[in-house]
Amino acid sequence: TWQDVLREAKEKNPGIISARQSLKSAGLSYKSAFTNFLPQISASAGWNKSSSITSFESFAEGGREDEEFSYGISGRLSLFSGFKNSSKLKQQRAGLEQEQEKFKRAVSDAVYGLKVTFAQVLKAQNGVSLSEEILKRRRENTEIVGLRYEAGTEDKGAYLRSQADLYQAEYETSSAKRNLKTQQTNLSKEMGRDEFEVIVVTGTFEAGPPEKIVSFQELVAKNPDYLAARYGVDSAKYNLRYTRGNFYPQISFSGSASRSGAEWPLERARWNLGLSLSYPFFSGGKEIYDLKIAQIDKAKSEENLRGIRQETLFKLEQAYNGLIDAVENVKVREKYFIASEERAKISRVKYINGLISYQDWDTIENEFINSKKSLLDAEFNAFVAWAEWKRVLGEEE
Repeated sequence: TWQDVLREAKEKNPGIISARQSLKSAGLSYKSAFTNFLPQISASAGWNKSSSITSFESFAEGGREDEEFSYGISGRLSLFSGFKNSSKLKQQRAGLEQEQEKFKRAVSDAVYGLKVTFAQVLKAQNGVSLSEEILKRRRENTEIVGLRYEAGTEDKGAYLRSQADLYQAEYETSSAKRNLKTQQTNLSKEMGRDEFEVIVVTGTFEAGPPEKIVSFQELVAKNPDYLAARYGVDSAKYNLRYTRGNFYPQISFSGSASRSGAEWPLERARWNLGLSLSYPFFSGGKEIYDLKIAQIDKAKSEENLRGIRQETLFKLEQAYNGLIDAVENVKVREKYFIASEERAKISRVKYINGLISYQDWDTIENEFINSKKSLLDAEFNAFVAWAEWKRVLGEEE
């Protein structure tokens, strides 16, 4: 069933798994940004042994050896970084929200591809059944024409044409079976299976018209593509603030404590506390260029957001109207199929009784067969249009 396919794909589909890993990475980057507000603490320990020669006598005696041990702890805390730490945190938060929307888009795209492939397998299965029905009908028609030809009431051309139609039906049946195997393999791939297996699906081409849309503007505001671009603007904005932090002074607090000596317990103790302020007066102009680049990146992200909004509005309108057209076309194809089925019943009886010509009967038969194919195509297209509408919205179902 569709739910079985969807459940397995969420666990095995490479695209979904990759997007999930990107989302996890963004979450860790966001958590990492908090560490800039915490003190940086380190510990150290050392041992040192040295010898010194101060005279010829000490050289003759092998010199004097000194041995010393030490250990200590030190820490540093940034008190003011020119708003770089806060800007970095907000930038990573925007990046995380952007990845969340990208993950929704990746899942929605993967589910769309899965739906279409599922529908192709279902259509291929129905296509095999339909081809076998047509083959059976063509075989019966050939027998009917053959009997009339042997009786001298039908010409040879009509009989040969009925045989050609039979061969065509046999070809379409074998082709439909090959196509089914291809679509089954494709479904295995979309599900993320490493080994391709024969999959038989069950379901129908259910696709109803979408609810009446009050405003496409409201749908755009919920679209993952638009939201990802909007968070991209936020990320660029905070990156600009981060870059501006290079023009502010940096203030930090530091402290350390240590002990050293030749014997345990170590006798000499030392500690220090400090407050430092630094300001980069000139570094070759790098900060100025970085600032200009950040300003350009922010402007680019804003234009990207505007473009994606316009593109999303168009896609929503296109998918909405396409779905309505596809659903209404199914109703039209159903009417044609019902009419052609009834005409085919009547014309067969008339042909057997010699009331219509082979040409008229053949035209009605082909119309009936083509109407069955057209109905199947219309149902498939409506299902795909429904899946496309959900994809544009950024939804899974």
